[in-house]
Amino acid sequence: MRIKAVVMTMVVVALGAGSAYAGDAAKGQAIFEKKCKTCHNLDDSVKVGPGMKGVTTRRADEWLDKWLGDTKGMIAAGTDPTVVEIMKGAKVKMPTVKEMTDAANRADMIAFLKKNDGK
Repeated sequence: MRIKAVVMTMVVVALGAGSAYAGDAAKGQAIFEKKCKTCHNLDDSVKVGPGMKGVTTRRADEWLDKWLGDTKGMIAAGTDPTVVEIMKGAKVKMPTVKEMTDAANRADMIAFLKKNDGK
């Protein structure tokens, strides 16, 4: 009986883990068009910031969520090797985007980036 409970708990946790960033891609697109498109392309070409192609395969959802929610803090800390590498080639520091302080908006953005990854 105890084994069955453990297995069921593992299944629930595994299924729940995938839905933590199940946002609305259409809402994410609206935010991207309004706040991100000026500096970022969806392909791999560089504008002011890097292109977004492949970002959701190179970075975990958790990392993207943290980056979108606290870009300034991650840059200032200087401890994340990915951030250090990104900043080496950066023309400017990515500003704090007010909409990204909301977890639902970050989930929407991640959903949009996943839907458009590779374009």
